[in-house]
Amino acid sequence: MEPARRALEWVGALRSGDFSAVWAGLDSDFRLALVQGWIVRNPAVLRRPEASLGRDQLARDLSTEDPQHRLWPHCRRVLERELVGATAGVADHELAPGTRPRPMAPGLELIRLFPVDLLPRDAEGQPFFAAGQVVMSLSLITSHGQAGWVVAGIGEGVLRPGWPPEYQFLVRPED
Repeated sequence: MEPARRALEWVGALRSGDFSAVWAGLDSDFRLALVQGWIVRNPAVLRRPEASLGRDQLARDLSTEDPQHRLWPHCRRVLERELVGATAGVADHELAPGTRPRPMAPGLELIRLFPVDLLPRDAEGQPFFAAGQVVMSLSLITSHGQAGWVVAGIGEGVLRPGWPPEYQFLVRPED
C-alpha cells in the first residue's frame, strides 16, 4: 500500500499548495524532463546571464529537489500550473486508490485514484462501482528509489528527459 499512500500524499500536497513537497515528491527524471520542457518552450531564458553555463547545466540546477537557481521562481510558477492542470477535475475530490496492485516493471507501479465522493453508496455508506459504471480517475505512475516511492508520471506514461522531453506510454487498457 506504500505507493498508493505516497500518491495520495502527493496529491494532498498539490491540493494544499505545498509545491516544495510536490516537487520533492517527483522522480528526478520527471523533474528534469519537466524543466527541460520549460526551457524548450521558453528559449529566451538561455540568453539570460543566469543561464550562462548552458541548457544542460540550467536544467540540472532547476531540477534538484530544492532548487536555489535565480530562474527557479519563473520555472516553478509555470510547472506548478501545469501539474495542477494535469490533475484538474479529479484531484479536487475525495480520492481513494484502487484495491489491486498494478506493477508496471520492477520498482514501477501504476496507482489509480478514484473520486469516491462521486460513487454510489451501499446501505452501510460504503462507496462501490455499479456494474458497467464508468468513473474518471487520476493515474499516477510511481517509482521506487533511494527516497522511497515518488511520482514518476501522470496519466498513461512517463516523461523521459531529452531536448525535447518525450512522453513514453506505459499503461495498457487492461491495466
